[in-house]
Amino acid sequence: MAVNVSKLNSQLKNVNNQISFAEINSAATTLTDQFKAASHTQLGFGVGEIKGGIESLVQTVDYPLGETSSPLPAVSRVTANVADVKSDLVQTISGTDASKLGSIVESTAASGILDEIITAGTAEAIATAFKQVLGKTSSELENTLSSIAPSDLSVKISTSVDDVLSGAFKNPFAAGVGNIANALTAAVGGLNSTNLIKNVVENFTGQIKNTVLSSINIPDSVISQLAVVAIMDGNVGLAVDKSIPFLTIPKDLTDLSLRVGINIDKSSVNNLVKSLDLLEQAGGSSSSIQIVINNISSIQSSFQGAAGGISNTIQSGNPALGGPSPDRMTTIGGASSGGSGAYDTDFSYIESLEEMTADLRAVTRPVSTTVVHWTSHYIDDNHIDAQAIKQIHISKGLTTIGYHYIIKRDGSIQRGRNPNQVGAHAKISHNPYSIGIGFVGGYNCPNGTSNPERCASADSINSAQWAALDMYLKAFYTVYSGGEVWGHQDTDPWNKIDPMTNMTSYVKNKFGKTNVSPQPSRTYSLEELSEKLFGPVRTDPLDEGNYTGENGRLDPNTLTVVAPGHRLRADAASAYLQMVSSARASGIQWSITDSYRTYEAQVRLAQEKGLYGEGGLAARPGTSRHGWGLAVDLGPRGGANTSGTPENNWLVANANSFGFQTIPDEPWHWQYVV
Repeated sequence: MAVNVSKLNSQLKNVNNQISFAEINSAATTLTDQFKAASHTQLGFGVGEIKGGIESLVQTVDYPLGETSSPLPAVSRVTANVADVKSDLVQTISGTDASKLGSIVESTAASGILDEIITAGTAEAIATAFKQVLGKTSSELENTLSSIAPSDLSVKISTSVDDVLSGAFKNPFAAGVGNIANALTAAVGGLNSTNLIKNVVENFTGQIKNTVLSSINIPDSVISQLAVVAIMDGNVGLAVDKSIPFLTIPKDLTDLSLRVGINIDKSSVNNLVKSLDLLEQAGGSSSSIQIVINNISSIQSSFQGAAGGISNTIQSGNPALGGPSPDRMTTIGGASSGGSGAYDTDFSYIESLEEMTADLRAVTRPVSTTVVHWTSHYIDDNHIDAQAIKQIHISKGLTTIGYHYIIKRDGSIQRGRNPNQVGAHAKISHNPYSIGIGFVGGYNCPNGTSNPERCASADSINSAQWAALDMYLKAFYTVYSGGEVWGHQDTDPWNKIDPMTNMTSYVKNKFGKTNVSPQPSRTYSLEELSEKLFGPVRTDPLDEGNYTGENGRLDPNTLTVVAPGHRLRADAASAYLQMVSSARASGIQWSITDSYRTYEAQVRLAQEKGLYGEGGLAARPGTSRHGWGLAVDLGPRGGANTSGTPENNWLVANANSFGFQTIPDEPWHWQYVV
């Protein structure tokens, strides 16, 4: 049974009339401010910075861009100048006591802090520390906490801290949500969430089947399962990948694949697109290939509609209801979209290098390349943004905006297509492993200029835009250290000229990076780039165990912590910790400088240190014991990294009994041998 949308919406209007959403929304805002007051801090913008007598020992914000507070807790120290509790913190020593103490220690005795207090530099952590050490309440620390908490909040800091610590919020938010739940239950007359989802899935199974029937032959039961994936998890990409095996491929392409020996890989969208690229290079019909691409787009649109359907049926955009705020959502074909499977992002802006880096780290599809474009706009097109470019791309037949990021005329970076989705910004052979970023520019002249093509120039890109690209590229190389950066003209030299800048020379001069592949006919995965740079991957003779996962791509959650910031595979970690314990019993200690290493980190190390067999110090990416979580590098603190020291001599004599061996000329490197 499909959901009766009009009846449900009518009932929901009655719910809206019964409940003061404005009051609940206001309470939710206050609650958010209370959490921010307790957990954000003005500390961390510089080592040695002091706020209210609290000194920051670390810098957590490397590139501040106008912000005055941070959600990152900074390790901090309480000084003697905390005005609220100075008399309790500092022990005053004078007169006879000072004289007696001075004679004992043979030095001048002075007043000082009784307790050394090190804690996170947030109001919540500071209040907890003072309560434990001095028995002080938050209200007695109002001035100190206010100097640490964000300055733009109107809530009382001490009350906020007390509420956060106790969990007993004196706020109508929780009660309001309870009222909503009760009113909904009464309004829908016993329709529970399970039935609601079931009905929605039935509804969209029919819609999906009708939309994609001509291009795909999926059993109804499978469509229902995939609709659940798209709706419940918001993972449209996974639903589409699971549909690809059922996709019909034109007969001329299947015949060609048999003749030339090209396997049509339908395990995922990315793999199918790569197969189509190979078929195109082998002389396959462009029109037949475009039919397949269009059918993939049809499938994607269908599941996107399913994912957005619940949002259209029951509007949950009010933050007080736990749904996304309307300004954090976008619309594709009338369907709200969000989550990792959605085509669009929220078209929001990147505010810092850290945010740009985090955005790229969140990408789950394989990426190795950035392609730089311009959008064919004029120097006075200051209003052009991602939404405007989206409409232009839709008018050209795309589903949504083709670029993942846009650099506007003012130098701001705006999100476009979800980077977890393959872009539509270059030839299909270049999209699978790439991120597309476009300058708003191209014509170094104002709107209305006749024959603007004669004004096409890299000079249309201003200094603020180049600075923004530099920030993006710094983040890109942080995440994909072995990645490549090409201009659009490199990917299609016969048809494209943008951005009329030699990006190979640009990144070499700016970042010391080299594009290792020739002028590309397609983009390559990081593994393929590694082979081009270092040659075919060879199997390390020691890497013959029954390993799970891929070298340098292990799930961190399957690894065991052996020291702060260091992890090993569980069996190696157990043996290593036993070895550390045995060494300590003999009076031997050392530090650890490296352990599990990601594939990208190994590529970077190989670029910096060179390869074994070529006079270097790095294993070929994909073969390192570090990549399996089976090796540690020790020292320099403790001397374990140098032959002949007591620490290294102990390791030479005893490490083998714990399963660890070293290798020639690297006394710091110890690897667990299964």
